[in-house]
Amino acid sequence: MKITGTLRNTAFNKEIFHVHFDDGMTINIRRSGQQFIYDNMVSKGLDSYFLKKGKWPKGKNLEKRMEMGVALIKKNIKNNRYRTKKDKENES
Repeated sequence: MKITGTLRNTAFNKEIFHVHFDDGMTINIRRSGQQFIYDNMVSKGLDSYFLKKGKWPKGKNLEKRMEMGVALIKKNIKNNRYRTKKDKENES
C-alpha cells in the first residue's frame, strides 16, 4: 500500500484532500482548522482492495492510511504544493 498522489478540493467552502493509493482506494480527508478528519472513501479500478476483499479498509488498515495521508498532506502544504492561481492572485 503506497500513496500514488494527492489532490486538493476547495469547493463549497470546505478544504478536502483526496489521497490515492496504489491498491485502488482513495481516502477523502477534510481539514477543519489544523485538524484532519476522515471524510469518506472511494474504490476505483477493477482490481481495487474493495473488489478483491469484498470489504472496505477499517481498523488498523484505515488508521495507517490516514497517518500516511495526513503526513503527506502536511508535507505538501509546507512546500506549497497545493497553491492555486487564486492564492497567487491574493498575494499580489
